[in-house]
Amino acid sequence: MLSAYREAQTAYNWFAVMTLEGHQDGKVEYQGNLYARVADERFPNMDSFRGYLKTLFSDEVVDSLLPLEGQQYVEIDGQLYVLEGARGMDITKGAITQSVVWPQEDDPLSCTVRAEVELLDEETLSTVVGSQVYEFPYQKVGDKWVFTWFAPMK
Repeated sequence: MLSAYREAQTAYNWFAVMTLEGHQDGKVEYQGNLYARVADERFPNMDSFRGYLKTLFSDEVVDSLLPLEGQQYVEIDGQLYVLEGARGMDITKGAITQSVVWPQEDDPLSCTVRAEVELLDEETLSTVVGSQVYEFPYQKVGDKWVFTWFAPMK
């Protein structure tokens, strides 16, 4: 479960922290923005990208990341493009401790990945002053296990 969480966190960060890398040659202007073709060969087009995300997240989460009128990721001439950008990580967050919480026997088709993040002193950025807990539901939907809710750890 924790390896699935880490893979999902990486993919979610392509939206919340930093986009997938794009080719720097041959950028294309689309709807007033400059897009680069996605460099990751696993994702030649939107269908492959959406399909990969659906191995990690529920349809609702994927639809929230990739709305029909895509902004951050778009398909142009059958290829996946990205509006590159980075938003950076929160430097007041420290180490993350992850665990899996299984419910009582009454629901064997779900669990929760719990991530506890250290909160650092804003001046020293080294002294831990508290923690914040995030919980990500991981459920069996159909024949696959996916995260049914996900958010950046802000």
